[in-house]
Amino acid sequence: MRITAAVPLLLATGCLVTQAPQLGQRPRWRAVGTQAIETSCALGRAFVRKSGKQGVGITLVWKSRRDCRISVDTVHVAFDGGGGRIAVPVAPATPLDLPGRSLRYAWLPVAFDNNRAWNDEHNTAAVELAVTSTAPGEPAHQATWRISMEQK
Repeated sequence: MRITAAVPLLLATGCLVTQAPQLGQRPRWRAVGTQAIETSCALGRAFVRKSGKQGVGITLVWKSRRDCRISVDTVHVAFDGGGGRIAVPVAPATPLDLPGRSLRYAWLPVAFDNNRAWNDEHNTAAVELAVTSTAPGEPAHQATWRISMEQK
């Protein structure tokens, strides 16, 4: 009889002690490696600022060498290890005009089912951006920017 009374007490105590994971213990995407691109008229760097169940938020930092216009045309998320490639709809954004030697920050929300990616153990991926840069008097320069990420 003592044993049957002790089991529910132990189970109830275990439920009270359990705590939610701290922020540092929760899985989140982080950029790995060099996250930079060089276009004909600007340098770009990327930082993963937000990570959650519905995707990631990336800050793009653009530094121009002369007058320059930057536009992000398409965005894809490519999962390594058989996770596939997902086209992410991007709201038509106004191209960034960078006069002279200027520095601009741009926010890029990348929506995808991150909860499913975590549950399916797809924890390495890359965000692929099709970027067009244009400087006055020069033809448009198109490049693919691959931002490698890891979720831990």
